[in-house]
Order: sequence, then C-alpha cells, then structure tokens
Amino acid sequence: MRKIVCSTLIFILIISSALYSRESNQAERLNKLEQLVNTFLQDKEYELAATALDEILAIVPTNPDIYFTAAQVNSALRRKTVALDYLEKCIGLGWNDFNRIKAESAFENIRTEVRYQQIIKFMDKDSYPRPTYPTERAKLAYAIIVGKSTNADTDWAQVVDAFTKKYKAKAFIYDGIDPAAIMKELVNYAPKYVAFIAPPAEVTFPFITRAKQMMCTIDEDPYEDALWGIITGYDYEDCLRMARADKLVIKNGLSGVGSGWLEYFNEGLAFSEGEKNAMFVKKAGKPPERQPGPDDTTKSFVDALNTNKYQIMSTSGHATERDWQIGYSYPNGRLFPEKGKLFGRDLTNNEYPIITTNSKIYYAPGNCLIAHISANMDCMALAWLHSGANQFYGHTLWQFSDGSCRSFNITEYFMALQGRFTFSESIYLNRAAIVFKGDSDRCCRSTVLYGDPAWEARLSPEIEPPYNQSLKFDKKDKQVTITFTIDFNKDYEGQPAAAFLPELIRNPQVKSVPEGLKILALDNLIMIDLGKRTKGAHCEITINADLAGIK
Repeated sequence: MRKIVCSTLIFILIISSALYSRESNQAERLNKLEQLVNTFLQDKEYELAATALDEILAIVPTNPDIYFTAAQVNSALRRKTVALDYLEKCIGLGWNDFNRIKAESAFENIRTEVRYQQIIKFMDKDSYPRPTYPTERAKLAYAIIVGKSTNADTDWAQVVDAFTKKYKAKAFIYDGIDPAAIMKELVNYAPKYVAFIAPPAEVTFPFITRAKQMMCTIDEDPYEDALWGIITGYDYEDCLRMARADKLVIKNGLSGVGSGWLEYFNEGLAFSEGEKNAMFVKKAGKPPERQPGPDDTTKSFVDALNTNKYQIMSTSGHATERDWQIGYSYPNGRLFPEKGKLFGRDLTNNEYPIITTNSKIYYAPGNCLIAHISANMDCMALAWLHSGANQFYGHTLWQFSDGSCRSFNITEYFMALQGRFTFSESIYLNRAAIVFKGDSDRCCRSTVLYGDPAWEARLSPEIEPPYNQSLKFDKKDKQVTITFTIDFNKDYEGQPAAAFLPELIRNPQVKSVPEGLKILALDNLIMIDLGKRTKGAHCEITINADLAGIK
C-alpha cells in the first residue's frame, strides 16, 4: 500500500507539472486539481489529498476554503500542528462559520489542543461573554478603543490624542490582543460612536470579528449599539489626516459598478464592469448619458482619478486584497497597490501611476477581499487610505455569488435619500435593516468600515428623494411621544425608513400605526418596513416611551 501511495504521489506531481506547462488557463488547472482533491477525499486517500491541496495553495494562497479543507485533512492524518496552522490561517483569511468548526468530525483529533480551544474561545460568538448591564449608564458621545502597546507607541499615541481632542472622547485601553478586555467598562456608557484605533498589523479578521461582537453587546438587543469604524492606515499619518478632515460634501462620483448610480450626483463617470465599451457620463443639470467607451478602460479610469474631482469611488467585480479587475465579464485592465501607492495596468502591460490625494470615500459593495489587510501591507485598502480615502468600506473575504449580498442596499440610505444620512450612518442603518427584515447577512458579516465613524460625509442634494420624513420628539417629564411622518414623492418599494432619535429611550410602546407596517423601536432608532407605497401616500406612526435617563 505504501508503494502505491508513493507512486501515486509522484504521478500527481508529474500531472500537476504537466497541467502547469500545457495549460495557460490557471482556472482550468485549479479545476483539475480540485477534482483530484474531491476524488481523494471520497476514497479517504488523505495523503494524496494533502499533496494536491498544497499544490492548490501554491496558486491561491489566500483562499480560506482551501485552508479549511487542508486543516481537516491534516487533522485526519493526526498532523496536529499542521492542522492548527491551517485552521488559524483559514480564520485569519476570513472563515467565519464557527459552528461548522465545532461540528466538524475531522477535528476530533485536535479538540483537546490548547490552540484549538483558544480559537473557539476567541472567535465563536457562543463563547463570547455577555456583560452584566448596569441600571444606570453615562452618556458618551465618542469612545476610542486602543491597545496598550499601540497607545504607548509615540506615533500612534498622536492619533489617539488627535481624536480624543476632536470629539472630547474617552479612550478605553486594553492589554494584550483582545479589545473585549474593556467591555465591562464600556457598557457603563452609552456611546454614539466607537472608534477602534489600530495599526494595520493588528487589523486581522479575528480582530474585526471581535469588534463586531462587541458592538452588538453594549446593550441587550441584537442590533449594533453604536456607529463604529476602525481607524487605521498605511501609516499613522493617514490617521492624523482623517482627524483633520473637514466635512465632505459629495457632488461627483466615479464608478466601476454598472451605470454607477450617476443620477444621484451632480456630475459623474462610470465604466461598466459587466459590459464592454459601456461608459456613462453625468453632466451638471443633465441626466446620465450612455457613451461608447474604450475597450480597455484602465487609462481612462486612472486619468479620471488623478483629476481629484471625485469625492466617492464605487467598485464591483473581481478583486482580491492585491488588485481590482476593472472588467468582470470581459477582459480589462486592473488597479493594484505597491508600497502604499496605487497603479493601473492595462491589457498590454502599460502602467499608469495613480496620484489622487483629495478627500474621498471608497465604497466597494461588490468586491471580494478588497478590505482584507495583508500581512505585507501591500493591499488595496491601505493604498486607498494612503491616497486620500478617509473612509473605506468593503469585504474582508470572498463574497457569495448567489446575489445574497446586501451591501448594495447602502445606496438607498446614502444616495437615494440625497444627503439625509452620512456614509457611516447609512452603513449602520443597512446593517440594522438586515436584522430587522430577517435577510441573510452571511455576506455582510465580512464587511468593515475603515475610518472615523463620526466623519460628516454626505451627498449634496441633486434630485428629489423617494420620500420626505419628519420626526417630532415631544418630551414631558421623563416620558416622550415620538411622531414619525413619511410622505412619498413617488412609488416606493425599498429599504425600511429610519430616523435616529435625539435622546435614548426605553420601554417603547407603539400607539398608532397604519395597517400593514412593521415597526422597530430601539433605544436610539426608529425603523419602519414600508412594503409597497404609491406616490402621494402618507404614513404616520406614534410611539410613547420613557426617556432612558442617561446621566
């Protein structure tokens, strides 16, 4: 049997080499290697499967699914150290199905290992301790969470000091690598904004996951309890720039997402990721116009960026942490980072430096991995933060290809409502709407906002929004009557309407609501699932509540 295994291993390596030399199409090579792995797993030929998996990882070294399978195989082979190495790598690259980790029979051989137990304790939401909530809490507008070593660093201490002064913030300093160490202290407050300040080496996927867990456990409900973001950058000076950033009024948009939502902007330019030669131009006072674009849009994209004219860039299509491919269903060039700078490279390998420096937002609702910060720091997120982006939103792992991602719905709050909400408020509302409506959040679980969550970045009104809204907050003694009114300017079927409350409430009671409307009343937010509404419709709800009595 041993001779057969060794002979087969040699055969696999020969076949793999032949595939590599004969097939220029890497996807075809990967496909054949994956077929080999599936065959070996079915036959329980784990040695062979492990060899083929290493071949795959040499081609795609940042795929968490392959690392997970490699961890299973090596655990089955009782290679405990190797299995745990692969499992940690898998999680570091974005794997977040921790129930599957706990249920996976192949991991029986490593369950008693200290490293395995640490993985479960640190990452599994079921093991995350919910704090004891105080009967009285203090109001805090802006909380900073920072590691002791980061706060002791002379350069990064300047960042903490800059944001502390800007917002009269309170800094919560934790020891070690787990920011949840300050959770007990944090729940004594009711922060509106929470900023995690961390150099890029600290911003791993486990760190981001822990931050998400913390933000959903400041109070008892399952919703996020504060607007939050991670303040990081290619260097600490990027973060100091964020602290100095003025309010951003967004008038012009540059996009690689279809027609780019250009109707919402004063001016804009969009190159479709799904259709070759499809270019859209929006001029002031005119509707967007489709025009013929170049076969390869790389230089046009870079030239547009370098004008420093656009305050928001949105992208979709194929991406990794190391590049964004401008075309999705057709060949096109790509943008990529190198040592904190950005470049474009077209299909003929011409290279175009990107020198944009203006204050902007990067919104990537349709890109895999683009927000993942790689260990060598050569990644898209850090390069954009180093190139004027004061906020960056995107995915830290692969997106699902079944259309389940709800990140695109952020546009309904941020763009369609024409400046009613800031970018960070729109992200927060979209996350709340996902939970409220019971939508799948498996894709959005991997998203993150880098930048100051309190930064005032909003659209300049260009068109009439789908509805107007108003909120009355009538206080009497320790109680309040809230009246939320919505009037529709056009037929509507979209995201729930929402309004942030000027003060925290408790014990909300809905007193009047139109039939068929679903209401969510949190301590800081009112949200209404509107269903279908016609132009001219009027909705009004009334809620009575106690004032939270925050000190």
